[in-house]
Amino acid sequence: MPKQEDRAPKEGGDAGVALLKQQFNELASSRGAWRAVDQSERKPDNRIKPPELRDHQRAKRSQLGPEARISRLLERWERVLSREPSSPGRETGRDRLEVSLLKKAVLNIGNPELVEKIALALYTSEKKAATERGQGGQAAPFEQVKKDYIKLVHEKHDAQRKSLSEWTSYLGKNDAQYPAWFRYLAVRGVLKMGEFDRGAPTFGNRTHDTVAAFPELNAEALGYVFKVLSEPHAAKVPKTDILLQPFRDALASKSFSALYAVALVECNQTVDRSRIEGEWRKYRRGSNPAILERDLEGKGTGWCTASGSAPEQLKGGDFYVYYTMDKHETYTVPRVAIRMENGQISEIRGIAARQELEPQFVEVVEQKGDQLPGYENFKKASADMKRLTEIDKRCVRR
Repeated sequence: MPKQEDRAPKEGGDAGVALLKQQFNELASSRGAWRAVDQSERKPDNRIKPPELRDHQRAKRSQLGPEARISRLLERWERVLSREPSSPGRETGRDRLEVSLLKKAVLNIGNPELVEKIALALYTSEKKAATERGQGGQAAPFEQVKKDYIKLVHEKHDAQRKSLSEWTSYLGKNDAQYPAWFRYLAVRGVLKMGEFDRGAPTFGNRTHDTVAAFPELNAEALGYVFKVLSEPHAAKVPKTDILLQPFRDALASKSFSALYAVALVECNQTVDRSRIEGEWRKYRRGSNPAILERDLEGKGTGWCTASGSAPEQLKGGDFYVYYTMDKHETYTVPRVAIRMENGQISEIRGIAARQELEPQFVEVVEQKGDQLPGYENFKKASADMKRLTEIDKRCVRR
């Protein structure tokens, strides 16, 4: 019997890998895939004499089909992302991936010709808009304002770095516990997505001179896409009629960009923020994740738990949600989430920007957190938020 590691991965054993093969024709034959195959075969094998090792590797290489090679690529990708620094101050695997993607994808402000070309395009676009408003005659010549527009290009570059870093950080940490194939698909998709047209809804194509920031990271919308791609036959149809055809088209193509565009609109529901008094609800570890998803779905929290991540999160521990009242005087509006893992608090999320807590709920979280193991790790952030809230209150009173 051959050792387990000597067996080629079964073709077709992973629907996610098959999807990557369908979406990216070149992936299985890419340099990265073959490199991953070669690296996976560099393990010591005492049964093979050193002179025969190369021939043995070549023979095994030829036995691997496209999906098996993609699987090896994903395994290598996961190893890179989970790599810890060799010494304090050194980069992690996630850091190296982020640096690589930023260098490849954001505006290259180190190219003076490109920067000036984009600056001129921005100037021309604004001058055209001014002309359409009847103000074209007031525009200064480009040479007089070129420095201002070059500065604007640098600001666009900074916005792109920040928006792409949010994606790489979120997918690298992987709190939502997505499989490697989906994270790879998301990264490849985001790198191609330009300006968002909410009315369509679609994303434009991104090129080397695109000035738009990368797409907004909405964890709930990302979870929606994951669920659709993981269970296409059980995919929930959007509640808004205008999204039905874009959803059907996106589902047929399995395009990450198209599905995420639909998801951003579908998940962007208005939350009633006028209430503060509420109640905590506990979803026990191992309980039915459909109940948690149903309670959060369409509430605009931005939490990945609302669409796709609840099953894995409830495997790891209890989940607490603080609900305030809706217009019917029932507690249905989610404002705070506390996720437990291995008996300790793992995450605390709110519905403000970047899933941060709304300031008025800091004390609510403190009271609950003091009853749960692991809250001491979050106390400093809570104290900082509390001080900012007090400062804000004093400024309002003045």
